[in-house]
Amino acid sequence: MGEADKQKLGTQLDENERKFAEKVKEELEEHIEHRLHLKVYTDDTAKDGWIWGIARKWLAPWQPGSWIHSVFAYPDGKIHITHGWIEVTDLIEELHPKICDRLYKKTDYPEKAVEELFRVREELQNRENWKKYRHVFPKVIRFFKKSQKIAEEVSKDHNLKVEFWLNDRTTGIQAILDTAGMNEDQKLEAIMNAARALKDFDERLHPKR
Repeated sequence: MGEADKQKLGTQLDENERKFAEKVKEELEEHIEHRLHLKVYTDDTAKDGWIWGIARKWLAPWQPGSWIHSVFAYPDGKIHITHGWIEVTDLIEELHPKICDRLYKKTDYPEKAVEELFRVREELQNRENWKKYRHVFPKVIRFFKKSQKIAEEVSKDHNLKVEFWLNDRTTGIQAILDTAGMNEDQKLEAIMNAARALKDFDERLHPKR
């Protein structure tokens, strides 16, 4: 196969992927509440390695009542469907505003308080440190534990991988699908099943909402 033929085949594959992404977008918009204005992304400017993505026109952290944040497909057949994410420092400030206020007030240099929150954020990504902070930031630790527990339960109940992640910057929930070898109909069904699983997660996490 010549170089021109390879480029033509690559273009055809890209176009097929784009059309499938549009199909997924339409299905999500039809069946998912609070997520009526989605956009297909095909230009991976951050070079994260994905083929296509679906999200709002402006990527944003968790929105109340939104239980699908984004969908990203990768060359190895993996598809990541994110329920939502939030900056760990934002979560701390949201759940423990008084503690954060005291932290900022006890220093004349706000950047020192920010550095302290960043240090805590880095330590929290190690689950062994949760015990250390359970009396300092009890609501945050309870949120982490509850999210992790529900993710494990939903994974078991829906027979798919729903994971709680926590790194040195963000925390969130995502379903990870392995669609290698699936045709488009099977992929679409798997994505919608994962979307329903994430809705189940959301309802368990926020039962009174």
